[in-house]
Amino acid sequence: MGKTDDLEAMQQKMTQLEAERVVLASKKYCLMLSTQTMMLVACIGAFCVYALYENGKHNMRLMNDRAAYFDWIFAAILGIVAAFWIVYSIKKRREFNAEVQALIASGTVPSALAETFVSWEAPKKAADVRIKYPIEIFETLTPEELGHADDEWDGLALVPTDRFVRLYTVIQPFTDEKVYEVYVEVRYMDSIPTKSLLYDVDEQIYNAVNELKFSSDEMSAFKDAAREVIRKKMLENFPDLYINEICLAAIRIE
Repeated sequence: MGKTDDLEAMQQKMTQLEAERVVLASKKYCLMLSTQTMMLVACIGAFCVYALYENGKHNMRLMNDRAAYFDWIFAAILGIVAAFWIVYSIKKRREFNAEVQALIASGTVPSALAETFVSWEAPKKAADVRIKYPIEIFETLTPEELGHADDEWDGLALVPTDRFVRLYTVIQPFTDEKVYEVYVEVRYMDSIPTKSLLYDVDEQIYNAVNELKFSSDEMSAFKDAAREVIRKKMLENFPDLYINEICLAAIRIE
């Protein structure tokens, strides 16, 4: 569940940023200040107005009325411009936020975002990937080695090659209240045709495997059932994919 929530939060954040980028491209927001800049303008404006006002008082004491009036007029103009700019920016910020939310609600941003979200540098050839810890040895690793293997896994998760893809790990509770972290590597011929769909498939697999009910003493049966679930979900979404092998490793975490 944690993996799904993190993925959804990342997608929502990137959707928000993409929508803001699209809306900001409009020239009507070119003079809009950010919240931080508005605060800066308010502070600097207030300081300058106060300094000019005090300088005008000083000039008035020196009987230099013309300079005093010039300071006060300039202070008034500066204050009015700063206040107008801030009020204008607040109004535009409300319009901007409304337009961003409308764009997100329209559903047009995620399709534009898909290429961004899957644009991580991914090796096109399996031969280009250097793997120190193959999944076949995971269950025999020491805790220290497993930590390194887990880092390597996270760096390759959902980075498809032309021969295999590693999915995000599944946190799997068993009926005897033991919890395992399940690693899944799918090996196939050719390559996955649609990278953006892979994220949805990974979530489908995560949820479907979580629904399996086995005791940890039935690990072999669990793995067989999980392989069938994974194979089914992969072929439902990638019907032309020829799957050679589905490898699983389960490490107890509780």
